[in-house]
Amino acid sequence: MLVTGRELISSADPAGSEDRLLGILAAAAAGGVDLVQLREKDLDPGRLASLARRVRSAIPGSVRLIVNGSFETATAGHADGVHYPESAAVGEAKIFRSKVANRLSGRSIHSLLAAIRAADEGMDYLIAGSIYETSSHPGAASQGIDFLRRVCQAVPIPVLAIGGITPQRAPECLSAGAIGVAVRSPILTAGDPEHAAREYRSALDAEL
Repeated sequence: MLVTGRELISSADPAGSEDRLLGILAAAAAGGVDLVQLREKDLDPGRLASLARRVRSAIPGSVRLIVNGSFETATAGHADGVHYPESAAVGEAKIFRSKVANRLSGRSIHSLLAAIRAADEGMDYLIAGSIYETSSHPGAASQGIDFLRRVCQAVPIPVLAIGGITPQRAPECLSAGAIGVAVRSPILTAGDPEHAAREYRSALDAEL
C-alpha cells in the first residue's frame, strides 16, 4: 500500500502538488503498487472526493483506492474502500458496507487491544505500526516486529505493517504474519517512484 501525503511533495502551488501526486501514483502503480490510500487530512470532504476521482482516473482499475475519511467521501470519490483512525466510531464500517457492496473498511491500530477490537467491529484489514522508527514520527517509540507478530496471531483479518519499512525489512514483516506493507515517503519522495515501487514489489513477491 502506498499512503499519500501532498505535504511530502514540494510545490508552492496546491494544484501543482495534486498534479505531481497523480503522476507519482501512476508511476508507482506501474512499479507494482496495488493499493493506494488517499490520506490528505487538510482537504475538506468535497475536495477530497474530487481528488479521489482524479486518482481513480490516474491509476489502473486493478489498483484499489482507499480513502482516509468518511464513507460518504469514499463513495463520492468512487473509491474501493475507506480507512479509519484507531478512534473511529464503531458503526461506520457496517454502514459503509451496507450502502456500497464489496467495499473495504480498514483501520490503523497501535495496540493489541485496538487490533482485537477493530476485528470484532467488522474491519476488513488493519494497518499496524509504527513497526520501526520512522522519520514521519521522529522520537516516537517503535512497536517492533514482535508487536506485529502478536497482532497477526490475534486477529483473523489481514494486517499491513507500516512505519520505517524498507524493501530490506519487508520480508521480515511478512514472516511475522503481515500480508504486505504500507509506505509513504520512500516512494512519494523518490527520484524514480516506479523504480522505488518495483523494489518493494520484488522484495514482497520473493517471500510470497
